[in-house]
Amino acid sequence: MNKNDWKNVSGDYYDWKKTQKPERPYIHNYSKTLTMKLFCSIPDNRGNSIVACKFDEVLEIIKKIDVITRGIDKIIYLVGWQFQGHDDKYPSWSQVNEDLKREEDDTSFDSLKWLMNEAFNYNTTVSLHINMTDAYKDSPLWDTYIENDLISKNEDGSLLKIGTWNHKDSYQVCYKNEWESGYAVKRIDDLLEMLPIKKAGTVHIDAFFARESKGHDISLDEEQLYRRKIIRYWRDKGIDVTSEFIYREKGIDDLIGLVPMVWHINQNILDYLERPATLLTGGRINRDLKDYDEKLGILFGESIHGEGLLINESDLTVIKPNWENDFIEAFCLEVIPWYFLNQLERLQVKGVVPNRLAYYNNEVVVKENEKQIVCRDMVIKEDTNIFMETYWTTNKEIIAYSVEGYKNKQWRLPESWKSVEEVSVSKITGDGLISLINRVPIRDRLLTLSLEVKEGVLIEPVKE
Repeated sequence: MNKNDWKNVSGDYYDWKKTQKPERPYIHNYSKTLTMKLFCSIPDNRGNSIVACKFDEVLEIIKKIDVITRGIDKIIYLVGWQFQGHDDKYPSWSQVNEDLKREEDDTSFDSLKWLMNEAFNYNTTVSLHINMTDAYKDSPLWDTYIENDLISKNEDGSLLKIGTWNHKDSYQVCYKNEWESGYAVKRIDDLLEMLPIKKAGTVHIDAFFARESKGHDISLDEEQLYRRKIIRYWRDKGIDVTSEFIYREKGIDDLIGLVPMVWHINQNILDYLERPATLLTGGRINRDLKDYDEKLGILFGESIHGEGLLINESDLTVIKPNWENDFIEAFCLEVIPWYFLNQLERLQVKGVVPNRLAYYNNEVVVKENEKQIVCRDMVIKEDTNIFMETYWTTNKEIIAYSVEGYKNKQWRLPESWKSVEEVSVSKITGDGLISLINRVPIRDRLLTLSLEVKEGVLIEPVKE
């Protein structure tokens, strides 16, 4: 892209219904990627930072997650990587939090670059959780944004306040004015020059809400148009934009086909049937929003946010001591079924609440009331028990997990395992597999298995 080509970036609405495909291929396949956040720090409101996880500690967590997830592709967005932490000093992104630095590095920039590079060794892309909407008075860019009229205004000309975070008032950046002035492009380009975001190929833009600026006579439609320009500019740079919501400011989803993944994926049945996971995926259903159908998470699957599994929310300085156990459970019961269903064609939903059935190709049926997934002649998920393949690996592997545990339960193996006569069973932990049983016989594709409470195991064919 030439220096001034950004001026020609389109803000047009993309009609995804014509193809059910994204406007351009996404950089990552989010329907096959565990996408989550990891909380690093937050301001203490006294000019310092409350640190939950330094960059070297982040890598140790990534290593354990990679072991637990059997090497599934992962994207992790760092929350609170900048200045003194989460939501601090936007719209500026010019400083990496010095309190997150490794001791052996000269600067926090060096430490973050090191982390982003090292994470690739563990099937993980590390990128940033940023914000293009909020502006704070203590930001290094505040005076610049005021002088250039880049903050949205109320009808009386006062600045448009949109919230209070970290005990500081936040004001809406005017997308149109920031774009037309070149400051939006400058902000993006400066970040790409500062950190290897292009290599990551993805960024998460939090709270990317469009709001009219009555004081500038700029409508909501115009702000949405300029938001689409911003997203397309990121994509021109080889970077996907994921975000928090679909953003139905006027009841219309204007970002479908531009944004591949949203944190809170509140859709109805028709949305799920019309939009394949390769077009839009989540994320989880937001239970705080009105008019949502929570049980659609059973019928179509939902992933995990991850962040709450790792950090003690009552004490942001503490990583949960038992996070690995909680993570294993969430990965097994949520991510694996979500991944499996994402690869199938959604055909139809029959019945009424609470007895609906979702039908997929390959003879797969999901039963709402039983919380059950049936694949041909196999039950592969039953309430809080699963017996599912690691569909992302090249080796034959099955993960079994149970919340309540069971004795001598029979599971039917996939047809592709029909020649397998014996399997080994190993306990899944963040430090690796622990062998439990070296040889278990298989009869007519049936495995008799016993699990302890909240136990996850890996099942593999015995190699002669």
